Amino acid sequence: MEYASQPTPEQHIKSLRLEAQVLASALEFEAAHACFRQAHAVAERHELDKPQVLVLVDLAMFHQLRGRLCDAVDAGEKATQLASDLGYVSGRLFALNNLASAQHMRGAYAPAIDLLEEGLALGRRHGHTRIETLSLLGQADLLSDLRELDAGIRVAQRALSLALVSDEHELVAQGLRALSVLHRVGGDLALARGTLDEASRLPKTPDYVTASIEIESGALCIREGNPRLGMSVLERTVNRLEATQSRVELARAVLHLAHARFAVLGIKAAVRDLDRLVELVRSMQQAHFLVPVAARMPRLWAAASGIGRTDLRELLARPDLRPTASAVVRDLPPSARFDDPHPKYLTAREREIVLGLCEGLSRDEISTRVGRSRSTIDKAISGLYASTGFRAAYQIVAWAHRCGVFDPLRQADEPVRTVGG
Repeated sequence: MEYASQPTPEQHIKSLRLEAQVLASALEFEAAHACFRQAHAVAERHELDKPQVLVLVDLAMFHQLRGRLCDAVDAGEKATQLASDLGYVSGRLFALNNLASAQHMRGAYAPAIDLLEEGLALGRRHGHTRIETLSLLGQADLLSDLRELDAGIRVAQRALSLALVSDEHELVAQGLRALSVLHRVGGDLALARGTLDEASRLPKTPDYVTASIEIESGALCIREGNPRLGMSVLERTVNRLEATQSRVELARAVLHLAHARFAVLGIKAAVRDLDRLVELVRSMQQAHFLVPVAARMPRLWAAASGIGRTDLRELLARPDLRPTASAVVRDLPPSARFDDPHPKYLTAREREIVLGLCEGLSRDEISTRVGRSRSTIDKAISGLYASTGFRAAYQIVAWAHRCGVFDPLRQADEPVRTVGG
């Protein structure tokens, strides 16, 4: 009787996985990792292939939360391959989703897009609503990074509709957060706040989802013109995350805290946070996942450069992602991609011409301002097109805003200097 009551290896693995997932969701990573390792050892010892796939998927998610993105990709690829070899559809679905998320964070946009599209098609074909929802949420976040806001909002709304039908609070909260981010990036702050408040009122959301909502709330406070409140919210979140190993959420929180502290106390106060952020990014051995967000803070990087810390922009906000392999990304305008040349390569004359274009000046007006002939201006603009790959002035203007060459708030208070001035 005592022997019959002993759990089977499959039951033991299932129990360990459940315990580890609860611990990981609560950001208790050391205990979670011990459970995952034990589950993986049991699966290997008993040669249980399908449970091993699920444990690898769990490990991929776990490594991702901790910011160990290379380990997350490695576990995700192993799970995907093993599930494919076994013909294990459910395992492959979860593996594809986790692998896509890890690749997105690493800045590997083209593989992430392909994996999400494969997972979405497979999830629909097999009626797996949860995976379909998760794939759509991944696409929404990716489209937000690429500033394809209309498409991102449509995708996030579809994900939210599916989450509401399944009545999973975690997925509903993630859908509302994704929508809020898209509305904030698009400038609809009232809608962003309403959506985020709705997410914060949902019960029983995992700690890592709650942390994401708090970080977005702090970022939104800054955009709403209340950086002091944003700083307070983000300081509480950072202090709580410091006690965990959640490097990904901590890095996001520290970035927005630096932005808020800069707005309230000035750049010297923010530099301490930025140096902490550099440490976090280096510990993850991935410098790319914060680039799309950081690149939208041009005044912060201009101020850091103004006190001699040009290294911070180089490390944290350089637009060097190159998602060109996928047709979905390849068809985006260059101003929406992250393979644009860095502003430091502009000559002084090119910079003045770009500023003129951003202010809506004609070529003749730019010629008068910088004290050069119209033909010289034409040649310089042709050179800009050749060096950047752009084909129209509006693309240069969009790029200049995103990279911080032109900051309308700062520019309104400062006269534009001519090349000889």
